[in-house]
Parts: sequence; structure tokens; C-alpha cells
Amino acid sequence: MHDESIASLQAVARSRPGHADVHAALGHVLHAAARFAEAESAFDAAIRINPQYAEAVVGRAFAIGERGRAREGYAEFRRLFASTPDEFQLVFALGVYCMRFGWRDTGVAQLRRACELLPNAPFPRLFLAAAYADAGDGAAAARARRVAVDCAATLRTRSGVTGDASGFAEASFHRSWPSPGLTRVHVRRAEQLLQARRGAEAVHELEVANSRFPGHPLLLVETGRLRMLLDGGDDAARWFEAAVAVDPHCHSAHLETSYLMAERGELDAAIASLRLAVELRPSFPDYRYQLGTLLLDVGRVHEAVSQLEQALIFNPTHGHGALALARAYAELGRDDDALAVIGSGEWREWPESLVLAAELLARAARLSEARSELERALRLAPDFPAATEALAALRG
Repeated sequence: MHDESIASLQAVARSRPGHADVHAALGHVLHAAARFAEAESAFDAAIRINPQYAEAVVGRAFAIGERGRAREGYAEFRRLFASTPDEFQLVFALGVYCMRFGWRDTGVAQLRRACELLPNAPFPRLFLAAAYADAGDGAAAARARRVAVDCAATLRTRSGVTGDASGFAEASFHRSWPSPGLTRVHVRRAEQLLQARRGAEAVHELEVANSRFPGHPLLLVETGRLRMLLDGGDDAARWFEAAVAVDPHCHSAHLETSYLMAERGELDAAIASLRLAVELRPSFPDYRYQLGTLLLDVGRVHEAVSQLEQALIFNPTHGHGALALARAYAELGRDDDALAVIGSGEWREWPESLVLAAELLARAARLSEARSELERALRLAPDFPAATEALAALRG
């Protein structure tokens, strides 16, 4: 399945060369396939696009460690720690990295600290148990495993999502010191299986991942997303709740909860969840875009404008954010501002942008210009119904 994932991601990377997430995902899958030089190149591409992309930096560190440059990878961790010394994922990854490449004392210390940062998560306790076992401290390893089992039992009682704790009480898997990026590989496989309409296999893929990394917030959220797609969300909420129970700062869980609430028509709850996601990751433009569009949908236009303007500050090339901001300006009667936003980027040639520009031009009685915009939209997308309808209305 690695070859299929690699080919798919390589195709996406070629079509979307400016998307760091695609290159990082490709790096993780190449690493899992032991194609370490190619993995390093993929992570390099992600970092060139976004130099602050911590997950890509960590992935690259593991890839170059496997290529015999472990000290260089360790230096990359030190650079990351200068800005985010208490980030759980970074502390945990460094602990695994040090165990993988022979710095056992540092590895044990970092994994112990990871457990302190996320005390309700079973999986870092399993890795700590493996670290103690590698260090020859069997008693400490047994204690850490017992705490992992207890954490899992507590989480299962609260949310019912972790399965039988005895299935992962033995730490042998974790002593192979896999890159934390393996969780992303499981998620990618599950997505591919779902796209191929193999839902049961997709569920099984994430069950395997959850047994390897029990209580991992990413996997809990992704499992909830999968359940939402498969059964409309009946089972999804408890997975998102479990992710928050493990990590109250799990911004993606709050984001997915907002989608679930919006699907159910509970828009105030959806907005509240999205606000939490934005508060936790204020520099994520997509989160502000989602919040802005939801606020726009419920008529809170001034608040929507504030969120969408900030989304474009963090990512001036966010085309969907720009189009949403133009719509918000239009609702406030700021037609010149809306037209300026529409014309400020590559989205200027999107059919949706052309139709909105035509609407604004028609409102200003600039009918020939409006007609020209709609004709251009139909040249780009001959079956675009909004353009067809708007052009017919102008001619009528």
C-alpha cells in the first residue's frame, strides 16, 4: 500500500506544489517505506514553503537520522525547542528520536516529561515503559505499563473509545522506536481505503493505529472524522470528546466538533467550538476562514469580516478566504472593497469570483462590464449555473 500512497501523493504534490501539507504527508509515507533520501527531499520541500512547519522539521530529522546524520537531526530539534519548549508533540518526538539513535538517558527524560505534559494519554506511558526496559529498569517499565493501562481504562470509561487495554499492555512494539509520523501514514491509508469505498478496511486501519498509539489525539480525531463520514456522525462526537479529554488543547477536535454541530443545525454550538479552535491556533488561516464563513452564514457580518481579514493577513494567498471576504464586504455595501479583494490574487479568474464581480458591477449600473465578467466565467466553466442564470437575468 505504500507504493500506491506514494504515487498518489506525488501526483498531488505536482499539481499543488505550494501546499506544505502534501509534501509533508509524502515525506511520512516515504519514510515508512524506508525511502529515506526521498523522504528528506519531501520534507525539505514542505519546509521551504513553511519554515515554521514543526512536524515537517521533525519528520526530516528522523529521515536524516536514518541516513547516518543523527546529530544533525538532533540540532533541528534544538532549534524547534527554542520557540516551543513545552509542545507535547515535540517533546514526545525528541524522546523517541533519542531512544532510536542511542541517547537513552535523554530519551527517558524526554518521554517522562511528555507523560507529564499529557498525563491522560496512554501511549506516551507505553513508550516510557519501553525506554525503561531498554535501560534495564524492569520495575519502572512495569509501573509505566500499569499506568498506561489505567489511563486507557479511565478514557474508555469516559468515552468508550480505546478498546481492551490488555491488547497494548506489552511494550514490545514501542521498543522498535518508530517515527511519530507513522500515525500520519495510518491516517493516509485509511483515507485511501475510504476513497476506494472500503469503509470496513479503513476502520480497521485506524483500529490498528489506535492500538499502537492508544489515546493519541490525532488518531482519535481522525477516527471521529471517519465515523462522521460513514454514519453521519452518530458515533463521531465521543471520539472528539475523547481527544479533548486526553488533550484539552486539541484544536483539531474542536474544529471537527464544529463541523458536526453545524451538520446538526446547532450553529451557536458550532461557532463556540470554532472559536476555541481559533483561540488555540490563532495563526491558522483556515480556522479563521471557517469561523468567518460560519459567522457570515448566520448574519454576523462584521464579526465575519474581522476573522476573514485576519485569515488573509496570515495567508495572503488564501483564495477561498478572499472570496468569502469579498462576499462579506458586499453584504455591508462595501462594493469597492469587495472588487479590490476579488482582483488581488489568482482567484480573480475563478468562475465564482467572476460572478460575484458581475453582481457588484451590475449593482453599480456597469452592465457591459458585468456582462463581460459573466461571459468570461462561462468560457472558463461552460456549465457553471450561477453564471448562466446571472447572464440570462442581465439580458432579460
